[in-house]
Amino acid sequence: MIISSNSTENTPSGPASGSDVLQRKTLLVSWGLPPALNGSSNIVANLAQQFSADEMVLAGEWSSGSDNEKWQPDDGPKIYYLHSRWPYRYRRVVRLFFFPLVLWRMWRAFRNERCEQILAIFPDEYYLFAALLVSKITGATFFSYFHNTYLENRFGWQRPFAKWLQREVFKISPIVFVMSDGMKECLERVYPSVRYESLVHSFNGTVDEIPAVRKNGNSLIVAYMGNLVKSNREAMTRIPNFIEKIPDCSFTVVSSMPESKYAELGICGARVSFLRVGNNSLLETLRENDFLFLPHGFTGGLSDIEYQTIFPTRTIPYLLSGVPIIAHSPKDCFLTRWLRKYDCAEIVDEPSADALVACVERLRQDSARRYELATNALEAVKQFQAANVARQLRDWLNQSVETKNNLPENSISLKSY
Repeated sequence: MIISSNSTENTPSGPASGSDVLQRKTLLVSWGLPPALNGSSNIVANLAQQFSADEMVLAGEWSSGSDNEKWQPDDGPKIYYLHSRWPYRYRRVVRLFFFPLVLWRMWRAFRNERCEQILAIFPDEYYLFAALLVSKITGATFFSYFHNTYLENRFGWQRPFAKWLQREVFKISPIVFVMSDGMKECLERVYPSVRYESLVHSFNGTVDEIPAVRKNGNSLIVAYMGNLVKSNREAMTRIPNFIEKIPDCSFTVVSSMPESKYAELGICGARVSFLRVGNNSLLETLRENDFLFLPHGFTGGLSDIEYQTIFPTRTIPYLLSGVPIIAHSPKDCFLTRWLRKYDCAEIVDEPSADALVACVERLRQDSARRYELATNALEAVKQFQAANVARQLRDWLNQSVETKNNLPENSISLKSY
């Protein structure tokens, strides 16, 4: 979601504002780059638009999006697409084969653009590892930015490498940036010797003062935006039963994922529709619905710490839309606590389709509550305004020490959470 904005309210908590210019040109490395339609690329795009070409350069993977063109702001950071169009079959093997080429291209981008420091984004260890090597080759200061937990979600043969790479990244990063306060709190308990700072999702959109109201609303339309992933798949399994129990309800999926993946869960049929929309029309599409469904898995293939700390990227456009949100999430996770704090979503914290149906039917009859949820959401989202988040990042990078942490090998605990 890439939207322009002039809002400057509710600056996130953090250090006082310092220089308005990033003092050392930074190479931001991310697997997900715009115009790809995924969480990481949206986060990168919204944040990068706050930096000039003299401050930042982007490097990562090209993946075609619905905009069908490579994203390149006129006066923003230059983008280096290091590789593109990996074949889906044998993708892991092919990526390994081309790793030296990707590493060389990343080093060349760093050198040609005369960068002085690197900010590497996880959730992809391929680019995290390459960025770490470039920093060691060049002597550049290295910062890391974790959108998800890493080691806790690697098992079997993947775990030894993850254990080594995370240790190296934590040791060399003056600051490890994370996606939310919930993630920061958990990691501080597990790895107490590392400095963490919360660098939240951001948006470049104006905030409406009046909630959206769908026109011609005789029937009920509930929408979900995003892809099926391990963190939400379990919660999405209740959607077919939910649709069946509300005869006049239709369900809209806004996603870049093939419809067949949703059909595997039973999310298909005459009352289910699928849309693939570009960033420019995303909010308009969301506002055509009565409710937005925000799923958070109660169980699944991820670690407990991941389920406890995740803050879905789709939360930001949901809040911006002014459409009432129905959050289906466990009562003890960070997302639920955050939504309750700002009272900006109706929460269903039990894994039950009947509970979802009861929630929707109750809200359909309570226009005052719908209005309250939407207005609270529009107020809460102001804290994620990209100009404020970028100002905070500039301050942290400019104030960071030049030397690396040089933490003793045994100062970083690698116990399971």
